[in-house]
Amino acid sequence: MIGSDKSTKGSKKSSTCATAEFDEEINEHDLHANTTLSETLLVDMWNVVDLFNQLIGLTKSPCLSARNFNILLVAIKEGKRFTESFMKSEKLIGALFVTNTPKTMKVVSQLQKATRQLHSLCSHGKYHKNSQIASEIPTIRKMLEKIIVQMKALGIYINVCIHTHL
Repeated sequence: MIGSDKSTKGSKKSSTCATAEFDEEINEHDLHANTTLSETLLVDMWNVVDLFNQLIGLTKSPCLSARNFNILLVAIKEGKRFTESFMKSEKLIGALFVTNTPKTMKVVSQLQKATRQLHSLCSHGKYHKNSQIASEIPTIRKMLEKIIVQMKALGIYINVCIHTHL
């Protein structure tokens, strides 16, 4: 019986070691899976924001901006909706920024290019005294300011996280 107790204790030790190795393998697998998931997510986000930027960029065409205020109005309204929806994922952007800074910065800078064009469209509508576009200007400006505040807060949060982990 004593021999069986020793073998039980020995098996407990070996099972504890095996469990620790298994947990380590799981953690490495989870880390790799999360990295792969964040890479895939960033690529998808980049594609969506790049397409949005290209669509908003079409409004730079002189033939569109001179006569077709309805197209510009749709671009402003839908651009506002897209940007608001995108910025609802602020926490996700922060998490991705910590894990993959350069690619996340590319996505945010591409979004910034599109929002800069939205701001130009608002100025264009105001200059030409288009009442429909002018009515959208306050909400667009508020949304653009909100983006700036969120990005500054995200930058401060990331700096705090980086400095506390060093």
